[in-house]
Amino acid sequence: MSPCTRGDEMADLVIDAFEGQYRFLSNFSPDPAIYHGTWFPSAEHAFQATKTTDTAWVRRIASAATADEAKRLGRHAPLREDWEQIKHQVMVDIVRGKFSPGSDPATRLTATGDALLVEGNTWGDDYWGRSRRRGASTLVGRNMLGRTLMRVRHELRAEPVTRWYRVAVTGHREHAFDPDTRIWVRGELERLADKLRAEHGTGVALTGLATGADTWWAQAATNAGLSVWAYQPFPEQAARWTPAQQDEHARLQAHADRIVVAGDEFAVAHYDLRNALMIDDADAIIAVHDPRIRTGGTVSALRRYCPGRPVIKVNTATRETTATLAYTHAPWTSAHPDAVPQYAKPSVGSVISDAVSLAAGRDRFGIDEAAVAGDDPAWQPESEADPPTLPTGEPEMEHEP
Repeated sequence: MSPCTRGDEMADLVIDAFEGQYRFLSNFSPDPAIYHGTWFPSAEHAFQATKTTDTAWVRRIASAATADEAKRLGRHAPLREDWEQIKHQVMVDIVRGKFSPGSDPATRLTATGDALLVEGNTWGDDYWGRSRRRGASTLVGRNMLGRTLMRVRHELRAEPVTRWYRVAVTGHREHAFDPDTRIWVRGELERLADKLRAEHGTGVALTGLATGADTWWAQAATNAGLSVWAYQPFPEQAARWTPAQQDEHARLQAHADRIVVAGDEFAVAHYDLRNALMIDDADAIIAVHDPRIRTGGTVSALRRYCPGRPVIKVNTATRETTATLAYTHAPWTSAHPDAVPQYAKPSVGSVISDAVSLAAGRDRFGIDEAAVAGDDPAWQPESEADPPTLPTGEPEMEHEP
């Protein structure tokens, strides 16, 4: 379990070592996997055998005495040319074959509830799992195996694609907004927190604890009765803030059920590491973004870590809130669809491929999975405010002030 988690009641919400009672989550557990109709002694056997198209090597790996031996052989087998392009889908299919509906492993996987599954390891794998890194205060990495397991768990429980238990926010600091826009953003985050809890199964709000959108999201989540997980870049995050900001930061820290500190000391890179950990741990992301701001931590987080993920876009320039099930990041230009004063509507094809949409007059926040074509995804409140003028003040920096 994660050492960052506070309280016994929260302990089952993070599993960060696939050992002991959770050994079955590991690819090395002695649970067979079926991949494309072929039986393998373990998921690791299947994964390593799929790395090559040499049939002799495939047979040799598949018949290895242990999963460790299969991994050793896989390192020496001739690698198929398209491996980097297909490896993630291969892993998804193998995990599905291991946790097939009705099987004992599937029952145990669904019994983990909504726990965050992290494949913590000691061998330095920071793609499929997370491991220790010099300068980091916690396990770091993309955790693709853990995320794949949670995806398959979601499928086994036949949950709607819009059930998001953990929702994070990435957004600008308060100096990016004029006073009226700050009020609107705070109200919108309050509305989103209530709706996410009531209609989308959200139980945990993830925040980077920066000033502005991060702090407002933590406050809104607390008011909505959500658990709060705080992700800090380093321990002295608030050292240069105003006394009032430091007091609120300390209050939110004290309220948080889980605190993850990315680095052990100040470094600009630790802001990015914090963003990566927080977004990868989330089921959906709220982006509080003025599309006219083209650089900074929020833009970087959207570009690097949000593509393909469910994103709720709170456009502070037009005061519109929209949602997509698979975010794509496009460079900003004067003709960009997010340019003010008006959105350009996406084509039906683009909406079908990546968005959730609502017809006019329906609940303006909930998701109608059948309505995947038509107007731009509408998560608007019942009354919309007029778009504000361009914000004044300094642009958002790459790191926090």
